[in-house]
Amino acid sequence: MVLNSRVRDKKISEIVESFRNWANQVGLTASPAEGNTAIVRMSETIAPLHERIGEVLRKLDNDEDPLRASIA
Repeated sequence: MVLNSRVRDKKISEIVESFRNWANQVGLTASPAEGNTAIVRMSETIAPLHERIGEVLRKLDNDEDPLRASIA
């Protein structure tokens, strides 16, 4: 939660918020089936989160080293 407040990328913040909401639901559901659904939804946010973080990091690398960007 603390690190999410430091992220400037809106899409990353939105995905992290979704992950956190599903994670909170896991412990608050009325039935095991609802808990399982929350776990599945939570796990579905991991790949898009990693993809977006990778995009942002690659852009930062390219911005810092334009020569590397022209080779890649």
